[in-house]
Amino acid sequence: MSARPAESSTALEVSAAACRQARLLVRATLAGWGVAGPVVEDAMLVANELVANVVDHAKGPLRIELLPKTGGVLIRVSDGSPVPPRLHRGPVDSVRRRGLQLVEALSARWGHEPTSEGKIVWAELTG
Repeated sequence: MSARPAESSTALEVSAAACRQARLLVRATLAGWGVAGPVVEDAMLVANELVANVVDHAKGPLRIELLPKTGGVLIRVSDGSPVPPRLHRGPVDSVRRRGLQLVEALSARWGHEPTSEGKIVWAELTG
């Protein structure tokens, strides 16, 4: 019987460097769990977009959590803003405001929930 992979939770500074740190965390964590293939790249992109939303639109504290799911991962990003994320349905060739469209396209499901300190935006990816 194999052990369940450990969850990963890390506080990040609300800065431009947070996106890169989130991508590296996702890659290292999923590799440690034995998850490979397209789900890793998709999870890195989803984590990047969720963290970028905090950097661009919310405030700290910023925390990313990775929870193992069969063949994938649940990514949770918390911040200190109670304002829920807004999915913009702009043109596909738009340079900005497409982050949550990417999250929606790459995730099996995604959403948000309020907390006493702000909110959590989450996305579940499967292989």
